[in-house]
Amino acid sequence: ETVGFIINPYDENVIFGVRQLERYQEVLYEEENKAALETPLTRLLDQLRQMPTIDLENKIYRMFQNIRFLMPIQVPNQSTIADLTGDGVVSLVDNTPINVMPLENENGEQIFPVFTDLYQARRSGIGANPSENRYLIEINFEGVESLVNNNPNVAAFAINPFDHNIVLSAPQFVHYHELKGDAMPINRQTTIEEEADDALVQQLPTTPEQEAAVISALADDPYHFEYQVDNKKLEKTLSKQMKYYPSITRAYMAKKVYSDHDAYFIVIEKERDGKSVMNELKDVATRVLKDEDIEFASHNEEEVQEVLSSVPPFYDQNEKRGLFGRRKG
Repeated sequence: ETVGFIINPYDENVIFGVRQLERYQEVLYEEENKAALETPLTRLLDQLRQMPTIDLENKIYRMFQNIRFLMPIQVPNQSTIADLTGDGVVSLVDNTPINVMPLENENGEQIFPVFTDLYQARRSGIGANPSENRYLIEINFEGVESLVNNNPNVAAFAINPFDHNIVLSAPQFVHYHELKGDAMPINRQTTIEEEADDALVQQLPTTPEQEAAVISALADDPYHFEYQVDNKKLEKTLSKQMKYYPSITRAYMAKKVYSDHDAYFIVIEKERDGKSVMNELKDVATRVLKDEDIEFASHNEEEVQEVLSSVPPFYDQNEKRGLFGRRKG
């Protein structure tokens, strides 16, 4: 008749039922068998999360050329299954349309999920479940890319979306094909940055003196800080990513007000100073903002000292948290 137990029922009141106990056993198993469950690719993705570098990213892109992902699909018609493994991985009859189940991110965009291995697929909760006509199919990078390009409502695909959450879309597809050495990258599109550069070149005056004056004016663009800033979505997005970097202790937010636009100004406080995580955080922030609307700085830079003294941190690694997130009294 007992359905669970409660830790500190008159304070934190954390309830453990059947689902939590099952997950506890899964965690024990995962910890005991971590070395066996990891793959070369997931080890590289873990390294990327801790210390991203261009060389490591390119190494992972090259690995994509020789692996197959696992993608969850719906197979309503069992007659289209040519082969089925005990793990729920299917091969389909030739020319069978693939019915992929997209996820939705915080911006309302649809994303196709793929997994590096069975372990990641199982722990996601959306792996194979034949009772619901849900199976896994092996698919290479170009196959997932083609599915994204042929579904106008889908923006990208995510590798291990509930763990590493490496999101790849059109710009990353281009980079993949460039590293692979393809003569004509699939569906290459001009990026926003390239368009902006072209527009600037067309607008620049023709004489070197005039060009120098324009560049100087842009470099000296005046601004001032605003400290009363409220963007909960940006704070949540960045905080979610920063928890993967143990060296980040705090983060602060202000706003730089220029003559023609505003930019969120994020100050990162780290135990080991450096800017190795800045690009990764900026990529994450651009899910919420445009690239030019956010700037990052280290807490050691002179410009940011006033920001540190004027606003409380929106992210604090030492903030007390409960087992399942923040706890109210």
